[in-house]
Parts: sequence; structure tokens; C-alpha cells
Amino acid sequence: MIMNTKYTNWAMYFLIAVLVLVGCAKDERLLFDDAARVYFGMRIDGPTLVGSDSLDYSFAFRTEDVIRDTFYVHCRITGLAVDYDRRVNIVAEEKSDAQAGYHYEILQSIIPAGQYDNSVPIVVHRRPGLQDSLVTAYLRIVDSEDLLAGYNDIGPGPVYRDKYTRQQFKLTITDRLIKPANWDSSWLPVFGAYSEVKIRFISNVANFTDWTGVVYPQDRNFIIQTAYYALYEYEQANGDLIDENGNPVKFY
Repeated sequence: MIMNTKYTNWAMYFLIAVLVLVGCAKDERLLFDDAARVYFGMRIDGPTLVGSDSLDYSFAFRTEDVIRDTFYVHCRITGLAVDYDRRVNIVAEEKSDAQAGYHYEILQSIIPAGQYDNSVPIVVHRRPGLQDSLVTAYLRIVDSEDLLAGYNDIGPGPVYRDKYTRQQFKLTITDRLIKPANWDSSWLPVFGAYSEVKIRFISNVANFTDWTGVVYPQDRNFIIQTAYYALYEYEQANGDLIDENGNPVKFY
């Protein structure tokens, strides 16, 4: 009888220990699942969602005195806001050839206290050698002491990521003219085939350089009308504008 009681007690203790371990594991999993996460997201600007999974930046559109510029990537969190700043850990993948601190700098990568999102500034630098080369930074959000890396997906709305996931952002920097990645889809129907002379002419007369960014309809109409009128005036005064391939610049 004593032996049976002893084994019964041992079995009860063992069962309680198992239940405690299972409960702790469950609590730990719940804490992990409920932890705040951060990802590259969209920013609401009036009726428009603004954001992209990449940026092709060229200093060739800037005057020679411009040696740096700043753009912003938008970060959002899942989970609740807190009463202290939280660090967003953005790193460059090994395949990157752009040098952090030399070609670009990531500034104040935080989600401020009480906030669910923030636009993180990235400074790009005009460096010797970029006139005949292009460097790339493949940026990725990884876990920090404050925030875990968030969604790692691609797709249409509400994800709005074409090639790179919501943990990734691709940045290219150069000081030479390059064909914008969206020229054929966004600008070909109104300006025709791409050429360096053509895009430089449009950029100068319309004071527009963000070819791969989001352009509001009213701004797009202004760019088109300004460029068409400027080309007409140029042709009236000088004849055809000739591009680097020996072809006249035409918009159609």
C-alpha cells in the first residue's frame, strides 16, 4: 500500500511537471506571437498610398554642387504602441556593394514612443567613381532588441510589393543617367522611347527627377504639358533636338 502511494505521488508530480512545462512553452509561444514586429510599409498621403520596394537614385539629375540627398523609407509595426522609442534594425545583405557610411547612411531608424509607424531617413552621397558605375544596397529588416522582423511576403494590395518582400528594400546609387525601371510601363505611352537626352531635357524643363517614385495625377499632367510645350518651343527656335543615338527627340 505504501509502495502504491509512493508511485501514485511520483506519477502526480511527473504529470504536474509536464503540465507546467507545456504551460510555460505555450505562454512563451504566445508572448512571441504577440511581440511587436516591424516591416517596410506604405504611407498614407491623403487618398494615396505611397511606398515602393526599391529606389534607383541618380545624381546625374542634380547640379554639380549637390553632394548628398535624403529620401525616406516607411516602416510600420504590428502590435501595440509603447511609451518609449524602439529601434528598427536595418542591415545590408552580403551581396551589397554599396558601402554603408560612405555611399549611404541610415539615420534614426526608430519607431517613436506612442507611434505605429515612422519614415526613416536615408542619406545618399555623391562619391567619385559613381559617374561610370552603379552600386547597390540590398537592405533588410532583422530582429532588434525592441522589434522582430515583420512580414516577409510579396504580392498586390494590401502588400504592394512586386519583387522584394516587406522585410527588404533595394537601393541603387549612381551619378550617371540610367533608364528608370518604370519607364516602359509609366512614361513610354506619353514620351515614347527612352534616351538620355530626352530624360535630361524633361527633367530640366519640368524640374522633375523622381522618375521611379509615386507621381500624383496633377503632377504628372504638369510634367507632360510642360515638356511638350518646351520641346515645341525648342524646335521652333533650333530645329529638332537630337539624342545620343542621332535620332530626333519626339514625344509620342
